[in-house]
Amino acid sequence: MFGFRFALNGICYPCRYEVVEKRAKFQLAKALKRLHLVEGFLIVTHSLDLAVQTIRRAQDSTDAIERLRESLGLSDEQAAGVMNLTLRRLTSLEVGKIKSERDQLNDS
Repeated sequence: MFGFRFALNGICYPCRYEVVEKRAKFQLAKALKRLHLVEGFLIVTHSLDLAVQTIRRAQDSTDAIERLRESLGLSDEQAAGVMNLTLRRLTSLEVGKIKSERDQLNDS
């Protein structure tokens, strides 16, 4: 019986390793994607007046995203994230939270 249990453990450990590895890769990809968005938010907070003017001059949201990409050097994902950002997130308290989130994501 010992041999059978040992054989099962030998089979199960590689499966567990695969699951843990896939989960870690998924969490890393999710964190990197969020970090990319947060960095875009911080770019906008440094050039807030330009971002607001850019959005106001746009004809629609697609045009605004394109203009944000050109004027601030944002990626498509960052520009879309900025368009979904509510104005209350731009208060100094919320900007501090965004900066600390970026630092946490960089550390992990």
